[in-house]
Formats: sequence, C-alpha cells, structure tokens
Amino acid sequence: MSQHGGSDRLSVLFEASALAPEPVTSPSGVGEHTEEPPAEELLAAPSADVYMADVPDEELERREIDLSGVSPKTFGPMPQLLLQQALLRQVLYGPLTHRALFWKSDLKRSEAIVTRDADDALEILDDVITAARRTGFRPERILSQDGLPFVLLRGSEDMVAVATVGRTPRRSCVAFVVTGGNRSLVEKTAEVVRRL
Repeated sequence: MSQHGGSDRLSVLFEASALAPEPVTSPSGVGEHTEEPPAEELLAAPSADVYMADVPDEELERREIDLSGVSPKTFGPMPQLLLQQALLRQVLYGPLTHRALFWKSDLKRSEAIVTRDADDALEILDDVITAARRTGFRPERILSQDGLPFVLLRGSEDMVAVATVGRTPRRSCVAFVVTGGNRSLVEKTAEVVRRL
C-alpha cells in the first residue's frame, strides 16, 4: 500500500488521510484543474507554517543552527516505542516533510531514532544535527507542522534529511530521516546518527 513501508500500514493510511489537507474547490468557470507547484517552490515560499533562517549560505555553513526558537512538542506519559513511532510517522507522512524528503521518485531512505532518559530534548537535537554535519549535511531551515518543529538539512548531490524532536515527562526523542539516490551514502548518514 505504502511505497515507503512501515509495519502498521493501515493505521499509517488512516493517519495520513487525517493529515491530508482539505480539497479546495474552485468556483465554476475559473479553471478545470490547477497544478500544484513543485515541492521546492512550496518549501521556498514564506508562510505562517514555515520559518526560515535569514542567513547567507556561506555563513550558514560555518555556524550551528540556532535552536533557541525551537520548542519540542511535549506529549503525555507514553511508552518509549510509541513516542518513537509517533515522531517517525510525522517526519515520513506530514505534508511538508514528506514533500521535502521525497521530492523525486526512486530515492532511497533510512532513519535513525535517538532516545534518552531525563535529557534536554534540544541537546539531543543539536547532537543529531552535529552528527549529520559530519557527513556533509548543513541545516537549511526550520519548519513547523502540527505543533512539531522540523529541521530541514541538505547534503551533497540530492540528499535531504529532516529531524524532529519531542518529549514525554521521562524521555526525549529525536526522529531523523534521510533520503537520496545513493543508498550507501544514505545508510552511512543514518548510521552516524544511530551511534549517538
């Protein structure tokens, strides 16, 4: 059913359909069908849901991303596995993040989840971003979707990654997904993050 896999496909479909935007009906006579703009244009367009760092590329490459404005989503008490799955699904199937990760066909994907007890959630997110930078990624912008912050990172060639962070009263978790055409580079990046 889903080209991106998953163990619980029916629940993923239900969640994805709940996250899908309401269809917009145009007034009669305006036009039969309007093409949706490419994902790159959607991500580049400023909106209330997209927050972009106003920093030149050269400076962005030299400095760490400013996470001071990022607020991890706080969940109620839940098992660690449920927290991990919830965050991973939001990265994979959220409208903005899905378009950013799967912007063309035939991309390979891998993911990593870092969970720690009684740790600062932003510290874990910073560790994940630092690990991704060691493999050639650089943070590009911060997105917000359904109350969750997402950090969009770009690597060499066609590689893209997205990380999000959430926490419960006892645990903090970062879900990280990377896509690209080169399977070995995708796996290498995910493995560097998994080792944290």
